[in-house]
Amino acid sequence: MPQNNNRLASALTLCLFFVVLLTLFYAWCGQQLPDYTAPDEGATASATKFYLQHKRLAVLPDDTDIVPWSGYGGTRVARQPFNYIFAAFVANLNPQIEVLKSFRFASAINIALAMGLIFLACYLFTQRLAVSLAATASFAFLPQMIYLASYHNDDAGAILAGALTLLCFVIAYRFKLSRGLLLLFAFTIGFISFNKPTIYAAIPALGLYLLYLMISQRFRLRAPDVMLGIIVFLIAGGWWLLNNVIVYGFDDPFQRKIMLESIAQHATVVNSNQNGTFHKYGIGIWGFINNTDYWDATINNSIANFGQLELSTYPFVYKFFWIPLLGGLLSLIYASIKSVIFRDLPLAVLILVLSSWLALSYLFYAYFVAYVDIQFQGKYVLAAGGVFVLMLAYGLTGIQLRLTETQQWHFRYLVLVVFALGSATVSGFVIMTTVKNYYLPDELRIYQKKTIVIDLDSIKLEDVRNMELERGDTGLAITATGSDPMLFLSADVCKRISRNAAIEIDFTAEEKGVLRVFYDLGNGFKFNHEKHLRYAKGRHDVRLDMDFDGKSCRFIRIDPLETLNKLTIHEIRVTPYQFRIRY
Repeated sequence: MPQNNNRLASALTLCLFFVVLLTLFYAWCGQQLPDYTAPDEGATASATKFYLQHKRLAVLPDDTDIVPWSGYGGTRVARQPFNYIFAAFVANLNPQIEVLKSFRFASAINIALAMGLIFLACYLFTQRLAVSLAATASFAFLPQMIYLASYHNDDAGAILAGALTLLCFVIAYRFKLSRGLLLLFAFTIGFISFNKPTIYAAIPALGLYLLYLMISQRFRLRAPDVMLGIIVFLIAGGWWLLNNVIVYGFDDPFQRKIMLESIAQHATVVNSNQNGTFHKYGIGIWGFINNTDYWDATINNSIANFGQLELSTYPFVYKFFWIPLLGGLLSLIYASIKSVIFRDLPLAVLILVLSSWLALSYLFYAYFVAYVDIQFQGKYVLAAGGVFVLMLAYGLTGIQLRLTETQQWHFRYLVLVVFALGSATVSGFVIMTTVKNYYLPDELRIYQKKTIVIDLDSIKLEDVRNMELERGDTGLAITATGSDPMLFLSADVCKRISRNAAIEIDFTAEEKGVLRVFYDLGNGFKFNHEKHLRYAKGRHDVRLDMDFDGKSCRFIRIDPLETLNKLTIHEIRVTPYQFRIRY
């Protein structure tokens, strides 16, 4: 027992050192990036400033005049508030520091704590310090993870909740069910409900595992346990749901109904929704998964594609981080087979619930892409990424034991150190050469070439479908004659687009609608090769950032309308650009 206590003390000490080191590293990365690096950092910061100023939840519609509204009619103060409240708390601790830097420091703390909890979960599962540290490092130094820890966003809290969920699973696997463990489940579920819905897929898995433990261990659930569990659930974050029920009613615990009403009143530019999804075109979840590069796009975005532009980094970066990902997946399969062969029911059940958590995370993400908004953002499944880390640690433990048996003990630690340092080196290289170079505010852009204005008079009747054209002094008047009007730009437009460019369209719409720009890279026009936005009635001058190489582009197609409607295009511009670095 004393030896076990000493090992646990060593693990906790190493964990604390790891968390502090990561916090400082993430915070330093955040200082390297200019303000409002990510497309949504401004909206997130505005919500946090509301909590910092008013120190309470917003109540709609009473607070309509003081909450920050986006152009889409929504407000982030109606989202699960953990990230905003925690960032406001951190900023309030030191008012002398610029608020955005404090907000970013909160993200650094959240993700560093998440990595610490994942490390502890790996250690409790494998009883190997070096293995647990190496496996966690591969996740902590993931370029996308560093990016999320470097700016103010609401994914950081979901990743922290995912790490707590993983630790809860492992503790339940290692120890007998007790009142304390029951309260840990209650706290975890409460904390999940307080965070971004990308982590909600863990709740069914937690419920199933708790039910299994109660049945297998014949745990008698008493009324005091239930009452105490409810109290802990409310303290951990469930109070937000209770508050919503009190304010908005039992039918709106997540503020969905009040948000839809608010969007209808405040939207000036309508966000992508059912009108801009695969579902509208009769394509379900399995349809778009089978007909797009869903898996590649999701995994690549999980590794190193950043933000709205989805700027990619060097190919070797993806290949490098495929190693721990595949290692975790193979270890998951190996553990599943081993648990069946050796009839290890506890391990088999743990693998089953962890796999169900992963599967539900990807299913919820696929549902979002199919039915809500076409966004291939792998960061939405990173909250469940700790499962791969845990399984990677399990596989590395087997390799380490094998090396020990063959008297190659001096080699095992070298492999783990190289693995961890390699992850940190590659990620640091990506952050300093990709993120820092490219993600700057619009006002810092230096354009490579002058903006190219498309000659609207050059657009011929054979270049359009399901629409009528009328040229006038104000531009090109378009009247839809079919259900899917489209306009093709000449092939030479593609050649003028560099790796990073924007298509800008100045137009006036008589009714609200959806504007889409498709690009053909040689395989026709596909759903995952398009940019889109919804617009309200009136005049708009919009920009859609392209992220493809013009050398591989064959045609560009603009779908300005979706219904029998009218619209006037005043100007179409193509703007290739590059960025400067601000030191």
